[in-house]
Amino acid sequence: MALNPIVFTEKVVRSFLRYQLTAYPFADERLHGQMRRLLSLDETRSSPLLRGPFISLSRPFRQGAAVDDLIRERVFHPHMRQRIPPAITHVYGHQEEAIRSIRAGRTTLVSTTPSSTGASSYATRTFRRASARSSSTR
Repeated sequence: MALNPIVFTEKVVRSFLRYQLTAYPFADERLHGQMRRLLSLDETRSSPLLRGPFISLSRPFRQGAAVDDLIRERVFHPHMRQRIPPAITHVYGHQEEAIRSIRAGRTTLVSTTPSSTGASSYATRTFRRASARSSSTR
């Protein structure tokens, strides 16, 4: 997923402002109120930190195999087509590597955010085990 620089910058500024408000508490309520007002996100939107233009220097992820090809090769169980939204036609290269490694039975370490490779990797393993169980009971 691409980084939205505006959202990211607002999160950084919001965290910094929260830090400023909690790290330096004022005993005087009037000064504390003034500080809260001056450090509000609305007030700081005019900060040079929030002005563009923004550019992204990160490269997109490398495209991996097509989902349908992975199903055809029996890397993915056919039910994965129902689990993966139709708009997703390919996995990323790093996802394919992790999935193929798991499918081959190799010990594979997946370090990721919850919405990325990890979910696909664990789903692959789960479907493979379920498929093996259903095949052995027939």
